[in-house]
This record gives sequence, structure tokens and C-alpha cells, in this order.
Amino acid sequence: MAIRTIMLLPERVNGILKDEFYCDEPFENYETALASVAQSIMMYNTRRPHLSCSMLTPVQMHQQQELLVKQWHKKPLYSRREVL
Repeated sequence: MAIRTIMLLPERVNGILKDEFYCDEPFENYETALASVAQSIMMYNTRRPHLSCSMLTPVQMHQQQELLVKQWHKKPLYSRREVL
């Protein structure tokens, strides 16, 4: 598996923390940064609806008795050109 593929999820999470929760601002100290990131993750999981969860939050989605059908399709990890 290519390094780029492995890094996609952490980069996406990092981008969301920076763009939506302003975690790219300088922090006074490590404890302040840790508290801010922890609060952002809590909000991401409990207050932010996700398209892939039928506009439910991740917590709401996990509380479903019967999971809803997902609305997105997986992209292939590689193109045909890379295989040939």
C-alpha cells in the first residue's frame, strides 16, 4: 500500500480540525492544545452531521438499531495504469 494512501485519513482529520474547529491557531501550552483538540473531537462526533451517516452525527449513527444504507461509494485504491 502506498504511503499516500495510508496518510489520507490522518490528513483529512487534520484538515477538519484546522478548517472547522480552528485548531491551527497557536496555543499557550500543551494542556490548552490537548483540551481544544479533545473538545473538537467531541463536537465532531456529537454535533456535526455527516453525509456518509445520512446527515446524522457519528454518535447517532452508532446508536441506530438498524444501520442505514450508506450514501457513498468507495474509490479504488489504485488506477488501472498503476497496475499495468
